[in-house]
Amino acid sequence: MPETPIDAITLEQLPARLATASVAAQQAAGTIRLAVTFPLTAYWSDPATEIHLASFYEIENSADGLQLRALVTDQPELLQRALASGRTVGLMELGQMLQTPILDCNSAFDLQTVAIAKPWGKEIWYTGIEQRGVCQIGSAGSYCPLPWAVAALSDFLLGQDIDSIVLLKILDPLPEPVYGDLYFELHEIKQEVYIVTHVDAGCWPNGNGAIRISFDQNKRKTYQSDAEFKKAYMAAVAHYHQVREQIDAELDRQRQHHGIGATEVVSAALTRQWLAAVSPALRANELTLRQTMDEFTALYPLAVGDVIVIPQLLPHALQHGVRTIEFQTPVYERQIVSFAQKVLTQSHWDTEAAMQLTQLDPYVAAEFDIEHMDGCESSQIVDFNDFSVWRVTVPTGAQLRLQGTSYKILMVITGAVQIGGALCRPEQALLLPALALPALLENIQAIESVVLIAEPKVPKAS
Repeated sequence: MPETPIDAITLEQLPARLATASVAAQQAAGTIRLAVTFPLTAYWSDPATEIHLASFYEIENSADGLQLRALVTDQPELLQRALASGRTVGLMELGQMLQTPILDCNSAFDLQTVAIAKPWGKEIWYTGIEQRGVCQIGSAGSYCPLPWAVAALSDFLLGQDIDSIVLLKILDPLPEPVYGDLYFELHEIKQEVYIVTHVDAGCWPNGNGAIRISFDQNKRKTYQSDAEFKKAYMAAVAHYHQVREQIDAELDRQRQHHGIGATEVVSAALTRQWLAAVSPALRANELTLRQTMDEFTALYPLAVGDVIVIPQLLPHALQHGVRTIEFQTPVYERQIVSFAQKVLTQSHWDTEAAMQLTQLDPYVAAEFDIEHMDGCESSQIVDFNDFSVWRVTVPTGAQLRLQGTSYKILMVITGAVQIGGALCRPEQALLLPALALPALLENIQAIESVVLIAEPKVPKAS
């Protein structure tokens, strides 16, 4: 059948337009072809910026159900020109002409990573959609920006009433004390779960790393009230912050001298070199005040395989040399209590505001029940109000049927698993679209595989 002319519609109108085309495909033989163009606010870079995307879809009904393939481009005029040729142009040909990947909503997508430099090391993002990093999605080595795919594929990718993707990342701190320690911070909205995948033996010879989380309960008992404890802790942080600012001012002069931006990440080696020029008395004072401040907080041991469910309002800081996989609510929201380096993303600490909100009770590790399904062992390691995560052990030759009505993110820890033609190895991740469910996950390796599976929850009607 002939191509449908490009419709100029808004992003809000796209789900209804696709739904209408899908119904038509289910009622008619052959393929429904649909082309649309819509504005998309480029919220990952500049909220005031709007780009225009064009999508082309092939929708058909087969014995396996509704099939949807599409491409998306930021060159609507080229797509319009190709479709105005007077002949039927197929999706594959359009993809080659526009040098744009074909997105098959009935198959798993590879997630391409973006590395985000941090003062304490780096984060490796898989599903980032914001100014600091936009990840890519696709298959067979051909990818497009993740937010384009989310916009173009609508409910078929995410599922109905789902409007965001859980943020998957790896936290990779430097294997150096202080330099590899994360911010001591808390969250009001964001929810996080860490899965430990590596503990640096040079930093932690006994195999146990650590996370600084909550407060020292013995020290807490030495104060007449929690209010007095908080007051003393905030005073210790304030004293440390004063010295921290003096040292950071000295280091900023070094940045300026070497032509390095005020918020640019520099290596730990270069920071050490610059610190050598700071007065020994100031450095000694920094160490003493940092130790005094840290005596109020608690360190919790971590080994490979441990799961840390971070409660809201509980300050925490992963320590150096402890590598983790993290799933989190996709929002940028935090309050920094303290940090043993210069904070590059904001000009202040949030100590007072954070301490008004914080919990003081000790961190308690969650316990997980093991369930058996299709010969696999499964544990739900987190059950937040916005998403859930399972850790599944898949024996050699086992198959696990994945079901549901919304997307799933898969991250392999050990071994490898396959979904259709998509193979996923350690620290690789797949996004399984809602339309691709149900799907069969298989372990075709000679060893058992361990995989993490995350899925969103549909918001409850208010």
